[in-house]
Amino acid sequence: MAAATGEFSMEDALRHKEEGNGHFSGGKYSEAITSYSSGIKCCPPTVDLCAILYRNRAACYLKKELWKNAASDATAALAITPNESKALFRRAQALEKLGSLPEAFKDIKMLLHVDPKNKAGMELASHLRNLLSAKVQVRESTEGAVSESFLELCKPDSDRATKLQMAKNIAILAAQEGGAAKIFQNGGVPRIMSILSEDDTEIAQPLLRALAAICEKHKARAAAVIHEVSLERFKKLISCASGKLAVTAAYILHQAIEAFTGTDKVEHKGSDTAVVTPAMQEVSAILRMAFDTMQSPDLTAEGRNSLVDVVVQVAGLPAVNKVIMGLEGITSLLSVGAGCAELSDGKPGLLTSSPALRMHIAVALGNIYDNVGKDKTQFKKECALFICPKLVVSDLDKKIQGATALSAVVQGCSDLGNDMLGRENVLPNLLKMAQSENLACQLAATESLAHAAGDKSRCTALLGEGVEALKALFKDSTDDRVRIRALVALCKMASTHGGNVNARTFVEGAGRRLSKQCRSFLVSDDQDFQNRKWAAEGMAFLSLDAEVKEDLAKDKPALEALFDLAKHEDKSLLYGVSTALVNMTNSYDKPKKNEELEKLGEFAGENVPKEHVLDDEDFVTGRIDTLVEAGVVPTIVQLSNQTSHSSREQLSRVLLALASDQKHRGVIVQQGGAKVLIPMALEGTAKGMNIAAQALAKIGITTNPQLAFPGQRSLEVIRPLVRLLRAEEGLQQFESLMALTNLAGMGDDHRKRILREKGFSWIENLMFEDHEMLRRAATECVCNMIYNEEVFEIYAADQGDKVKLLVLLSGEEDPGLARAASGALAVLANDERVITKMMTVKSTVEIIHQLVVSDNPELSVRGMSLMYSLIEHGKESAEKVIENNGLEMLLAVVQKVVPSIPDVYKIATEAIKALQKHGLIEASKRE
Repeated sequence: MAAATGEFSMEDALRHKEEGNGHFSGGKYSEAITSYSSGIKCCPPTVDLCAILYRNRAACYLKKELWKNAASDATAALAITPNESKALFRRAQALEKLGSLPEAFKDIKMLLHVDPKNKAGMELASHLRNLLSAKVQVRESTEGAVSESFLELCKPDSDRATKLQMAKNIAILAAQEGGAAKIFQNGGVPRIMSILSEDDTEIAQPLLRALAAICEKHKARAAAVIHEVSLERFKKLISCASGKLAVTAAYILHQAIEAFTGTDKVEHKGSDTAVVTPAMQEVSAILRMAFDTMQSPDLTAEGRNSLVDVVVQVAGLPAVNKVIMGLEGITSLLSVGAGCAELSDGKPGLLTSSPALRMHIAVALGNIYDNVGKDKTQFKKECALFICPKLVVSDLDKKIQGATALSAVVQGCSDLGNDMLGRENVLPNLLKMAQSENLACQLAATESLAHAAGDKSRCTALLGEGVEALKALFKDSTDDRVRIRALVALCKMASTHGGNVNARTFVEGAGRRLSKQCRSFLVSDDQDFQNRKWAAEGMAFLSLDAEVKEDLAKDKPALEALFDLAKHEDKSLLYGVSTALVNMTNSYDKPKKNEELEKLGEFAGENVPKEHVLDDEDFVTGRIDTLVEAGVVPTIVQLSNQTSHSSREQLSRVLLALASDQKHRGVIVQQGGAKVLIPMALEGTAKGMNIAAQALAKIGITTNPQLAFPGQRSLEVIRPLVRLLRAEEGLQQFESLMALTNLAGMGDDHRKRILREKGFSWIENLMFEDHEMLRRAATECVCNMIYNEEVFEIYAADQGDKVKLLVLLSGEEDPGLARAASGALAVLANDERVITKMMTVKSTVEIIHQLVVSDNPELSVRGMSLMYSLIEHGKESAEKVIENNGLEMLLAVVQKVVPSIPDVYKIATEAIKALQKHGLIEASKRE
């Protein structure tokens, strides 16, 4: 049951087809593509002409060597006309060029099954067999490729270009498990180390990548790599001048730690097995070296970043966190953060660093804190012992280091950071630092206050002691770095009401005034990236204010500045930008309203949450329209490849808000939004994946699935939609069912994928829901799934009540539900086992009679089809069908006493013939 997609004109479609054929004959393939594309838009998506247009356009793409497009169009054609020979041939040609030889050969086998004498098909089949055979030989000769690569790489007389190519070959071979095993078994690790040199980074880089691949998910090989290379050599590699080598060497350590703490991906056999010392001893040794090295003044910024990133990646593992705590890793991370702070005399910090390092340290601390377990005593103790003494001494550099370390804790572990701010003398000392005349002191303290100001509990203390100091810093400081941090602190305090106009921290209008100041930093070409980044964070917090979000949505330069910032390689600001988009689209979670409690609260004089009038639906819709026009979808697409699950959830929320308005769904598809939603729906937070899946469902309901999810994507989207069936919200389940219904109508590959993802049992379960729309949507999906052979057999062979349920649902008052259930029955009724089960239901004949006399033509056709199936089944069931005016109904249709559509008349005529065959009616009766 495909969703409606608009107006069509077969006449225009035919005209465009003929135009395209003319262009194709003349070798004008681009013009032919344009004509065929126009024809597809004019053509109903399920008719044969549409399949022809897709096939023809696939031929054009083959001519232009656009293999992916050709395969996609051939697939679209096959969805309409399954196993059509030209479409199979063209898809096989495209798949061969794409390297998908098994899939190409599968298509050719099907073509020759349908058309055994197809000469071109036989030639291509022979060609593909040769290619597949060669591929097997290559696979079997992986060991030869490994030996040859090392031989050329180690030859003294090999030129540098050859050595570089061989190093790349080894990295490519190691990326496959078979290649990694062969390299390891043939002494590849010591051979790599014998030729590895930091002086030639171009050759060293792929060799280090090979070592990382050898370690991946394999304890034995990881141990061998760590011992062969040695931690001292790793330290040297990470400390070298090449940032790329440092990052790759650190990545080997990351892979090794994951291997030691995880499950091996293959069973170890023969010479592939090595002696493994206790895994956590290995992890402890690696992390001890990492913590010691990251504090070295001689380390480059890239090397320091790479080691902190190792901690970020592995800190989510409880066993690793235990090791980190045993090594006092928290103190090490805080020391690195503090050592990067600018000194009181204006000189750079003791440790070289990149602008992103502090955020990476905050993330590492947060990962450890979240996964260290319930007892966080040692974590808190290390933080307090490092930070608090530094803030109370007179040494300005130590104060700066303490404030900088506190910033990292507040960012990464907000509850702990804010708890520390509440300790005696911490907040007062920060405020004194902020008001000192030393610029570095001001900067460090103001940054800590800015990070802390978003917390409501700290906001109260700051309002009492810090607002005037922050205002003075913003107004009087000559350094924009201090001014923007003070401004952001004020912005956060102004936004703690969370959109509730009855809980404003500052006077009405303060948010708009602050946003104007943020805007001046944000759009200014004179400001550096870091200041603009801070301005974006302030704007994100202020966008909770309805007036601010309304202004921002209409401010094209400010939006463009936000979008431009988010594309920067520093992804730490992405969450702020995505938060602003969430706030502008009101796609955040909203508390459920209880009008009775609200009235009681107002009566009692309580501060009842109240939304601003600018957050009404009409204003939100207007903001969404403006954002779409401003290009928010391409921006989200560009941002979607980052790995933060929280940011992915934010982006999913925005896309769902956009997709909730049907008029934007086509734009989302055209600009790549549907494509990026699929990975968002497959990986992320539980809520984020459901949100992304719901956005996909909305798109799949009203947009032709072949256009919304072309090619393989239409199969990939099934998994998140099936998961959405298990959601708690009925709307999400309903929309998932609707989208799955359309996908199930595309062809048997899609029905098989739904079965493989274990979606069918969930679909059936939802047929028992109390909500009428859910039951209808589930039954419609079952109706489309019935065309799958396995599903058909499930119902035909069932000894339970599956058929009975369909019979009873066919008699429901809801015409949509009755149409779906009777449609499924009409297909199943071709099997005698189903007819037998139907006849055990007392109300079967009565329900069929109701369908036949229905004013709804679709119900009438289904009813007459079922009546014919029961009559054709046998004399006994035929006798029951013509009881209680059943015969009169048939005669009235055949003799045209009552109006009926041609399909009903045709089926009724056949039913009369069947009755005559059974001897239940005389020939004169049907004349």
